[in-house]
Amino acid sequence: MTIPLIILGLGLALCLFIRHALSVSRDRELGLLEIRRKNIQEKHDFILTKKQALTAELADKERELATLRNSGEGIKAISTRDLETNDADENEKTSRYLLAQGKITLEQSQKALDKMNTLQMDYLAVCLTMGFIDLETAKTAAKAGKKTK
Repeated sequence: MTIPLIILGLGLALCLFIRHALSVSRDRELGLLEIRRKNIQEKHDFILTKKQALTAELADKERELATLRNSGEGIKAISTRDLETNDADENEKTSRYLLAQGKITLEQSQKALDKMNTLQMDYLAVCLTMGFIDLETAKTAAKAGKKTK
């Protein structure tokens, strides 16, 4: 009867040893995972802070750009002298002038060029009708176009 008790004791000790080894391994793995989680959380917080800073900077730059466009200041891409090309028609010259001055966007210019045949109007009239420019801008663009003739 002693031999079965010794075998049972050894089996119980072996089970406890295996349980302890698994528990230690699990605790070590959980510790490593917690460290990784903290590192990832720090990276996430850093990236989130950087994103907020970049978003604020983007908003500032967009406001500055809008201010420059609306005030007519800043770098001009072309002047009225640059519009003096023989192969360009008056509508194209006017379009390039308004784009260079930042009064319309490229998409608005394309929409106006597309609508010219439908509405049977010239470029400036289409831009006025569609609300892309105001009357004062149209007068200035017309003067710029006449200077190139």
